[in-house]
Amino acid sequence: KLQFLYFIGSYKRHTMRAAGLLILLGTVGAVIGGGVNGGTDCVACTVVAAIKLQREEDDLEKMCQEGPSGDLCREFLIALKDALRKEGATPDTACLELGFCNMETGEFCHLYPAPPNPPKSGGPGKFGGEPALCNATVFKPICNAINNFGNNHYAMEDLDQDGFSMIQTFRGSSWKGKDCSDYDKNIHPGRESDFDAYIDSNCNGITGGYEKTYCENTGKMGVIALGDSATAHFHIPARWFEPDALDFNHSIFAAENELDWPHFSWGTGHLNATWNGTITGPVDSLYLRMFNLNRCNHRDYQNIGVNGARAHAMNDIVKSTSRIRGMDSPALVTLSLIGNDVCNGHPDTIAHMTSPSDFAKYMSITVEYLDSVLPVGSAVYTTGLVDGRVLFDNMAERVHPISHVDHVVKYQDLYTYLNCLQMSPCAGWMTTNATLRNATTERAMQLGAAWKAQIPNLTLQNIKIAYQDYPLQAAIDEWNAQGGQTWELIEPVDGFHPNQIANSLFAQQIWAQLLQINQTQPGFLPRSNPHNDEILKRFGDQGGYI
Repeated sequence: KLQFLYFIGSYKRHTMRAAGLLILLGTVGAVIGGGVNGGTDCVACTVVAAIKLQREEDDLEKMCQEGPSGDLCREFLIALKDALRKEGATPDTACLELGFCNMETGEFCHLYPAPPNPPKSGGPGKFGGEPALCNATVFKPICNAINNFGNNHYAMEDLDQDGFSMIQTFRGSSWKGKDCSDYDKNIHPGRESDFDAYIDSNCNGITGGYEKTYCENTGKMGVIALGDSATAHFHIPARWFEPDALDFNHSIFAAENELDWPHFSWGTGHLNATWNGTITGPVDSLYLRMFNLNRCNHRDYQNIGVNGARAHAMNDIVKSTSRIRGMDSPALVTLSLIGNDVCNGHPDTIAHMTSPSDFAKYMSITVEYLDSVLPVGSAVYTTGLVDGRVLFDNMAERVHPISHVDHVVKYQDLYTYLNCLQMSPCAGWMTTNATLRNATTERAMQLGAAWKAQIPNLTLQNIKIAYQDYPLQAAIDEWNAQGGQTWELIEPVDGFHPNQIANSLFAQQIWAQLLQINQTQPGFLPRSNPHNDEILKRFGDQGGYI
């Protein structure tokens, strides 16, 4: 972790534009990792080659830093330019020639259309063997750090070890409410106040003895979102890949947050998404709705979304939750694992999917852990998986941002390319094979049904629980009714994750589900605080979020 901080600090001392190229390369590993036929190095090279091929201005070398690392960067880009100048060259053939891609499986993996006479083999090339692109000194810190950082899912800077931080990134206040004292573990968001007139023990900005007046017995309730990259709100800005609009704005911030944007997510969004084209769209979240019910809930949110999380992994991830029975307020917890239990990059993808019985077992373990630690009165909202066929059905024929100028590469080309490299985030849904897409959806529905059937068998002592189908289709229907098209809800770079508009719609739909649940299970949601207007008048933004 300290090494990662060192490298990030080093990059911050250089221009954002120089660091941007390294971040771009690192995003490849963050999305897909590993692979065959060159794997991450092959994709990283191909992405840069595609951008270089389409840019009118021959200026990518300017992004390289000074010193030995910069020399290697420039050497790579110059060699790439020479390879692309050859007759019939494509980004794929150029990276094969340079040795970043190979044909270890006997296949020529190509993002662009294959040349009339496809290569029969790949040699080591100028950059073959060591150092591979993501093992080279100039690229390795970002490529590896983005892949490996956050394995424990705790805030990096948390001096009092209460689970909350005073910095924004590295699992800080983007993910959990900002701590207002990092030297006292008894002071943190979500704590039941001790009504001290001088200490804001729960960091909600209500001080001077007014906590007792405005918040006592008002049913305070925080939000904890457990899940995968859809919960964390994974997003790679399209501008990082568009050759004619290349812009690495906020790339360092994104790397420090694992390429996730939980502060704009459906579960814990709390800031406005107006980041100069890096990410835009409406922000709505369960946290904001809970805050509007009761302003005493200020900063009481936790996003424990983890890229790639499956049901089995969640048995450990859930322990990153920061909630203490007897000290903290109850919480509304969401538990949504919507795809990774059927998604993987293996050629025999079905063999690597979670079985229905295992999914129900692992979900039970997570919920039983929550029952053992959450404050009495907490509630857990759970869902099944989505029907991911929406991806291919709506994206296959669209042009990918990497081909923004030449309009050659479509999403189905990207899907086939990643499957050839065995690096797809979801080989079962991101494929031209309709039979496989249908089989993947069938397994996804089986997992959700198995978990739904298991819930009545649980013996829970301290929490309420409910199951709902994940409202993907409801969000799509709502967007279509507004005149929008379904593809507009999908992240443009990976063609896989829900985007900012979708996150806002999910918040709306899930809240509607919660209101229905509250009719049959009173207390699943808290009541409104009659003192909200007085709190707003006296304390304004209550200290904000950053």
